[in-house]
This record gives sequence, C-alpha cells and structure tokens, in this order.
Amino acid sequence: MQSKNIKTKFCRSSYLKDKMEVEKPFRCLICQKTFTLYSNLNEHMLFHVVQKPFKCDMCQKHFSSFSYIQKHIFAHTGIKPFKCQICPKAFSGPSILKVHQLSHSDERPYKCPICQKGFKSLSKLKTHQFIHTEEKLFKCQICEREFSSPRYLKKHLSIHASGKPFKCEICLKEFSGFSLLKVHQLSHSDERPFKCPICQKGFKSLSKLKLHQLVHTEEKPFQCQICERKFSSHRYLKNTYQFILVKKHLNVTCVLKILVACQI
Repeated sequence: MQSKNIKTKFCRSSYLKDKMEVEKPFRCLICQKTFTLYSNLNEHMLFHVVQKPFKCDMCQKHFSSFSYIQKHIFAHTGIKPFKCQICPKAFSGPSILKVHQLSHSDERPYKCPICQKGFKSLSKLKTHQFIHTEEKLFKCQICEREFSSPRYLKKHLSIHASGKPFKCEICLKEFSGFSLLKVHQLSHSDERPFKCPICQKGFKSLSKLKLHQLVHTEEKPFQCQICERKFSSHRYLKNTYQFILVKKHLNVTCVLKILVACQI
C-alpha cells in the first residue's frame, strides 16, 4: 500500500513537472525564450535592456537581440539582402533601405521643430539643427575655422583645395566662394536686390547697402589721413583724396599708400 502511494506521488510530481515545462506561455520577443510567469519574463527583459548578450565574433561588438546581430553581420560579409524596388541598389539593413527609398520621393518626414523645414533623414535634420544654435562643432584642420554643419565645412575646404573653384560663366572670372560669385554675377545685370529701408534705393551687394545706410545716420567712420575730416562714405573720402592730390600737388605714391592703408 505504501509502495502504491509513493508511486502515485511520484507520478503526480512527474506530471506537474512535465506540465510546468510544457506550459510557458510568456515568450520573450527578443530571444524567443519562454517563461511560466509574466514576472519572470519582465525580470528577463531587464537583461536585454541593461546588457547586450549577443556578441559579434568578428568585431566583439555586443547587441541586445539576435535580430540586431544578424543585421550587423551583413556589414562584415558584404551581403546586402535588402533590395530597392525602384533602382538596382541593395543594402545590408532594412533601416538603411528605408532611408534610401526617401530619395525616390519628395517625402521629408523629419521636421525641424524650430523652422519646420523637412529632411529625408534624421542625420540631416540633426546637422541642420546646429544652425539654430551657436555651436560650431565642425573645425577646418587647415585654418581652424569652425562651422555649424559638415556641408559648410565641405564648402569651405574647397577653397583650400583649389583656390578659386567658383567660375563666372559670363566673364570666366574665378572666386573662392559661391556667395562672392553670386555678388559678382549681379555686375552683369541691372538687378539691385538689396534695398535701403529708409529711401528704397537699391544696391547690388549687402556691403554697399550698409555703406549707403551711413548717409542716413550721423556716423562718419571714414577719416582723411591728411586733413582729418570725417566722412560717412568711403566714396566721399576718395573724392577728397583726389581733390587734395590735384590742388595740393602731393606725391602720388604718398596718396596711394594712404588709400591702401585705408583699404579704399
């Protein structure tokens, strides 16, 4: 009788053990491991959040899920299983493909919260956002000048590389910057886009507009090095030098030196 009870207990224990092993309804979506209790699954999930148990044998980099390490391994093997349906290009990961597919459309889902300008990738949005701050993280290694975006740095580097890479198509004159070329091109037209807000007079460059605006103020930053008179415009100062040159018969070389010193 005692033997029968022991056998019954053993069978029940074995049954419960089997049942416990079979019934694990709570599955980890990252590594597919199953658990009998939801609390055990939660505890296990912390392992994926805090730690990265999946290690790449090629570069020793760790990942929190098996799917992430699979995508990463494609970078080492050169396999690009994710193909664009529009062009022949292929990519190692679905996220890279998704970013690429935006190049085939006008969609710009990444919006700047400050100016609402849209971008096709998060990286381009982040680069753009430096414009709205005083941060200049991109430094030229040649002259140490700093820029708010890699695009501005790249544009600046072209000056060091080829001297004057921007050529005017009308007169073939070359310039070190695109903005300088743009200002120069106005000399070939009658366009005067820079308007004085006081008298509405138009100018071909912002620098000329700023000089003109001194006429509307009492400010006279241009001083004659000979008679010490002050002028609101370098043009008026230049006229004075010409008058002195004619009337006082000064040495031409002397006056030219003064003009160069005043950067006129």
